[in-house]
Amino acid sequence: MVEFADDEKSETQRRGEQLFWVATMETVTYLGLFYCWQIAESEVGTKLMGWFHGWVVMAFAVMVFWITPGIRWRWWIPVVALLLGPIGAAWIAVKLRNTDWVELESQRRSERAAQRNASQPTAMS
Repeated sequence: MVEFADDEKSETQRRGEQLFWVATMETVTYLGLFYCWQIAESEVGTKLMGWFHGWVVMAFAVMVFWITPGIRWRWWIPVVALLLGPIGAAWIAVKLRNTDWVELESQRRSERAAQRNASQPTAMS
């Protein structure tokens, strides 16, 4: 259901867009952390980027499990994404960009309609 005036996006699509940006940030902050740790060898930079990256990873973990039921992903997708770290975050970002939101919302609507029809008592003649 559309909750914003003049906006055709579903709530699941809005969540998917938010997760896309968090997944992108997870990969970018990892690269920043790697740079500070291995290339610049900056202890202060490593601590600061590590702190920031940790918060972004936590947000990514929560959001990827949060959206999984709504987007119809299998249970192993968020697990693999978290185990792969920044590569998993990039993988999720690509999956989200390739999602057909209109088709997904159409499937969800038809499933809800089928559930409503199945739960309604039938009239006996």
